[in-house]
Amino acid sequence: MPGYRLYLVDAAGHFAGSDEFEAASVRDAMAEAELRRAGPAAELWQQARQLWGLGASTTGRMALQS
Repeated sequence: MPGYRLYLVDAAGHFAGSDEFEAASVRDAMAEAELRRAGPAAELWQQARQLWGLGASTTGRMALQS
């Protein structure tokens, strides 16, 4: 299974930590990221590829990136 990393962003827009997990597909990873997101924003990455931005600090990147 592919590995993913969710970068957490605090209310001030600063990096607040990360959470690594595995998922069977990108769609499954996106769903898991939404569940794991604790703050106002986060970014989902698979290795060097950003897949998804969630929340205020990622405005304009809300959809799946290709």
